[in-house]
Amino acid sequence: PVLWKWSGYFEFYHQSLHPLVGKSPVFLLLGVNTGGDLFMFRDYFGKGARIYGLDINRECEIFSLEDQIKVFTGSQSNATVLDEVAAEAGGLF
Repeated sequence: PVLWKWSGYFEFYHQSLHPLVGKSPVFLLLGVNTGGDLFMFRDYFGKGARIYGLDINRECEIFSLEDQIKVFTGSQSNATVLDEVAAEAGGLF
């Protein structure tokens, strides 16, 4: 996995998401690309986090082999796909 972010993103993420650290959040990432964000959020939130991803590239499903990560193939503009992802995650997002 590769992570490409402008440095300012990390401070924003920390300010916005810090209250969820250690609280087993369920998190959906739209657009997986090279997978770096999946691992970043998994490591940031901690052991109890469940990280879901959605990408139009089927090859991104390889990241589902990692603990706490599940990636679906589909488009974020497809309501049926989003419903399937939400159902898998227990309706949480």
